[in-house]
Amino acid sequence: MEFMPVELEEIIRFMRNLGYEVKKPGRKSVVDELLGAFEGAVPEGETSTEYLKKLRESGYGKY
Repeated sequence: MEFMPVELEEIIRFMRNLGYEVKKPGRKSVVDELLGAFEGAVPEGETSTEYLKKLRESGYGKY
């Protein structure tokens, strides 16, 4: 038994013909998905580099 590849467009068209509402999955980059995920992680008025340096100096995560 051989399987033939079916393109996503064909599947969407088939589902719509059956009366279902189908939304295409949007492609998001990693940057888009992470945008805002770390909001507020770095104290205001400080760069991420400065903050990481302070964390390393304080021994954060070593204990």
